[in-house]
Amino acid sequence: MTNFIKKTVLATALIAGTAGFAAAETTTVSNSEDNFISTFGVDDTNSGVEFSLIRVTEPGTVYVYAFNEGQQGELLGHETVNAGANTDVKVNFDLTSATGDYIAVFVPEGASMPAAAVAIDM
Repeated sequence: MTNFIKKTVLATALIAGTAGFAAAETTTVSNSEDNFISTFGVDDTNSGVEFSLIRVTEPGTVYVYAFNEGQQGELLGHETVNAGANTDVKVNFDLTSATGDYIAVFVPEGASMPAAAVAIDM
C-alpha cells in the first residue's frame, strides 16, 4: 500500500508539469531521461487505450488511471512493456468507467516510483 501511495503522489506531481501538453494530443512528453510515452496517435478503442509508441530504458509496467478535474482517479488498467521502443501498446479497460481523460504512468520493474507520466485528453 505504501508503494501505491508513493506512485500515486509522484504520478500526480509529474502530471502537474505535463497537463498543459495534453490538450494538443500530438505531443510526446518526456518526464525523465530516455523514458517517454507518446500521446501522438493515442487511440481510444472499445476496450481501452492504444499508444502508438512508448520508449523506456528498462522493462516495467504502464498504468492508466482516470483523470478527473485535475485529480488522479482509479486505476483502469495496465500493460507490461519491454526496454526500448514499444509500439501499439494496448491497455485494456472498460471506457464507460472513465470520463475520457486519463493519466498514463510508466513504472520500471522493481521500482517504487514512476519514471514517466503523461496526461491524455481524449
